[in-house]
Amino acid sequence: MSRLYVLMISRSILIILLFVSFFGLSQDKEVEKKKNYSEFFDYLIDDVFLSVGINRGGIFWSNFYPEMRDDNGFNIGIESYTPIMDKSFFNFGLLYVQNRFGHVPSLVTEDEKIVFRNHSIQAPLYASFELPTMREYDFRFNLGIHLKYRLLTTQERPYPEVVTENGYYHDGGEFFYPESNRLKRFDGGMFFGLSWERSNFFFRLRSASGVNNLYSSEQGMLHAFYIDAGYFLFRAIRNKN
Repeated sequence: MSRLYVLMISRSILIILLFVSFFGLSQDKEVEKKKNYSEFFDYLIDDVFLSVGINRGGIFWSNFYPEMRDDNGFNIGIESYTPIMDKSFFNFGLLYVQNRFGHVPSLVTEDEKIVFRNHSIQAPLYASFELPTMREYDFRFNLGIHLKYRLLTTQERPYPEVVTENGYYHDGGEFFYPESNRLKRFDGGMFFGLSWERSNFFFRLRSASGVNNLYSSEQGMLHAFYIDAGYFLFRAIRNKN
């Protein structure tokens, strides 16, 4: 299956998911609310939470796959959700995300791994569905997309001289050296996972894969697995009232 064909399918799926998510918002239906607030705004504010997490990921389908390594990152931001129909919700947020990956050219050791840090703003947009058998625990399946804007990419250490001075090339092409001016700014991709709420706390496991290659001559795309935890900022205040 060609890379172009895979990208076309991925982007088509993203468009469909985005349409379905926003179509749900336009439905004029009564929804079940967990709390007796008369105003939509009250419900929305009640479910704002601070989200923090760790992630591990790298680049898949890279031209330099044998030399690429996954690495650890972190994320922090604000998220919320609102009901769109019976027992389903539309989730959204804005996160600062640092995803890392490493490169180990064949002329260096694992200890000399070159680590790259991608600093970006991520907007998760997804629908969450309460699972019938675990409704009382607010256990939900999550499916949607994430949009990402890369702020900058930093490099932990320079390539060693054994690489740069000996004209190291991979399969006759330029070795992996993503200079900031050629890295692509925008990315997006599939988002799926499981979440759980307990009192004022929120927990989530999710996976996200990009659809845009890192730069024009590199076919690899970013992917990561996330473990998130959150705290609902206003529920405790409202419960006291």
